[in-house]
Amino acid sequence: MRSSARIVAPNSKSVAQWHLNPQRPLRTRPKPVRTQTQAIVKPIWPFMAWGWPLVILGLFIPLTAIASFVLGILTIQRKRNGAGVTLLVFACIAFYLGMTGFSEGFFGAL
Repeated sequence: MRSSARIVAPNSKSVAQWHLNPQRPLRTRPKPVRTQTQAIVKPIWPFMAWGWPLVILGLFIPLTAIASFVLGILTIQRKRNGAGVTLLVFACIAFYLGMTGFSEGFFGAL
């Protein structure tokens, strides 16, 4: 006789009633398969909360527009292309205007 006995529990929940039963196979439940229908989208609000004020500040201090440009790239990497490209475009415009003397003209008019 083979010694491939399996442990099977009867209907009661008492541990003392467990016994070996070589005739019945051990019943196991298959694990449910988890399918992912949507990609997990990470939040971008910190990039937007820092990016847009840095764009405005980039008109006066052009190096801050570079930081906004980087935040726009990080937004695109998180699969939010529209928000990221918009931030990139405005960061480039703010950098250009900041480098060409926007702040001098702005404060000169005040």
